[in-house]
Amino acid sequence: MAEMTVKTPPFIEGSIPIVVPEQPPKIDLHQAFTAIGERMCLVRTLKGRCTGILIGEKKLLVPFHAIALTKVKDLPEGRGEYKIYSIEVEYQDTTYKAIHSIENLERACYYDTCVFQIGDDDFEPKTPLTYCMEAPKLGEKVYFGGYPITQEVPSFHKARVSSVEDAEDALSFQIDGAVLPGNSGGPVFIQRGKELLLIGMIFAEMASVDRGFVREKERVKERLPNARVIVHGVGILKVISHVVDAVFDNLATGIGKVISIRHVQGLSEEAPPPQAPSPFAIGGYPVIKTEWLPGKLATDPEYFEWYHRRVKGKPLCGEIIGKILRAKDQIDKGDEKKLRAYYESHILSSARNGYTPAQRATLEKWETLRNKILGAKPKAINTHKKRWRGLIEAYRPSLPEGIYPQLQEALQTLS
Repeated sequence: MAEMTVKTPPFIEGSIPIVVPEQPPKIDLHQAFTAIGERMCLVRTLKGRCTGILIGEKKLLVPFHAIALTKVKDLPEGRGEYKIYSIEVEYQDTTYKAIHSIENLERACYYDTCVFQIGDDDFEPKTPLTYCMEAPKLGEKVYFGGYPITQEVPSFHKARVSSVEDAEDALSFQIDGAVLPGNSGGPVFIQRGKELLLIGMIFAEMASVDRGFVREKERVKERLPNARVIVHGVGILKVISHVVDAVFDNLATGIGKVISIRHVQGLSEEAPPPQAPSPFAIGGYPVIKTEWLPGKLATDPEYFEWYHRRVKGKPLCGEIIGKILRAKDQIDKGDEKKLRAYYESHILSSARNGYTPAQRATLEKWETLRNKILGAKPKAINTHKKRWRGLIEAYRPSLPEGIYPQLQEALQTLS
């Protein structure tokens, strides 16, 4: 038999030749996730909760669809002037207040991204993050984190870029990692050389969940402490709660939408947003959680904000209406009448009117700091006590003498 010669082709017919790019230096996942965690914070708005990104100094990014705003007046051409409500930022076991930074609201809405400024004196400014403005390549590895709505602690993951949409005025991409409901606002980092650079912010998850289901989940949790439905020794409501939690904890399509960080630079421009429909409109699970509000809480914005910031979930709420309420509890019409009466007699007719402007400003800062100190966990006290003591001494000269016992109480807590 004649000998046959077989020629081996460079690649099998019909296959795709793969060019393996030079691999970047391997990074330590623990160090990477720790660094990402230092730039992440849990954000609570009057609508619900989301994730925030500390981008530098005292500034942070949050998704626009998660913030609360009210139209103050109508402007020509169908536009309006809006009041943006402040947000609470939970970072390293301490809560801070942040206000909306001046920017073009129309562009912020279009790009679903807005900037807030932390106003508390005791927040330690961060160095500015380095951005990656270019579009990622398909298959590139990214690292991200966030605060899913099922837990109070952050979660961290790695993923691959599975789709890139690079239009003239809008750059976004998809990642195929463990993106969970509630990750909106989470930072996405990409490796360039030996560094991790911020390349985008998650603005939507592809998991489809009915918002009514979310509300029912919260109601089940609220009723658990007083549940009395027991069959053959089994708490039915507790079983239902475990089932609902199991559904939420395992609900992840593995697909998340990310907006490029390059669009943050254009938020302060005076130019109107692009004419094309926004590609960043929510197409997946919304972070916003609705709440039924009785009486004037549903119609009075200032009263609404006072209730959420100063009363809800705090001991003051129990003192006003005569029972203990937790942060997620709802109030009825009778409770709202008691709250309104207290608001009118104690808040609207505040004794601060007799203070000088400097005293009023310092007093507000002091009250924020005092509440923070008295409600702080031991870990937060150990972390911030030196800075908090310094602020107390700085506030002291501008405060009336009647506040001094409170100063001593706070200093004793920090000792």
